[in-house]
Amino acid sequence: MKEVMLKADVAALWDDSAYNAGFIIIKPTNASKRLYHTIRSMTNKSRGMDDQSALNRAIGDLRKQNSGLKVTVLNKQRFLCGLHYFERRDSLQFSLNRHKCNRQNQSNCVAVVHNNWMVGKAAKVYRFREHLMWMYDGDDQYYTSNTRLYLTYTNQAWNMSQNMNQNMTTDRRTVVVESEISALKIAMTIGYLLNRTTLIKDNNIHWIPSQQNRYK
Repeated sequence: MKEVMLKADVAALWDDSAYNAGFIIIKPTNASKRLYHTIRSMTNKSRGMDDQSALNRAIGDLRKQNSGLKVTVLNKQRFLCGLHYFERRDSLQFSLNRHKCNRQNQSNCVAVVHNNWMVGKAAKVYRFREHLMWMYDGDDQYYTSNTRLYLTYTNQAWNMSQNMNQNMTTDRRTVVVESEISALKIAMTIGYLLNRTTLIKDNNIHWIPSQQNRYK
């Protein structure tokens, strides 16, 4: 971070096609102050403008004015938006050597995931919970309960190699998808009948060791 900020007034997480206003590092310089004065002026004039639109528009305007504002992007492999981490798993996330991610080699670890590209607070909380990224569980103890039993379901169809998937005929792909949908329904039904919480598991998620004994 220190190295990045030596040459920048602002460093932001890249949000697929724009600077992310939700995770951003700001150095208290005259240039960064001018940026946020510009943002405030824009949002005061247009109450419907969101903070990210205002941020990117202000950066563009100040660059045209040769204001000297220096903006950079945080490491795209370690600071990810919700689109690339949760949805586009064939791009940035899988370019990492995630099996090498550990305390000794943290340069291969994702440092920040912005839980965006999804509408609604409840939906975002649910997504974080399902990926074991929700640290506060509240009173319901959705997945940290010591007494609740869990079932895990892994959808194998989406873990097939890209080449195998491309070589499938349309009919074969339809059969596989329908089979997996049926299996998911069965898993959810079993969970309901046994009064257990069914978690949809991704093979690329590393389970927290202290919790593994409860996923049986």
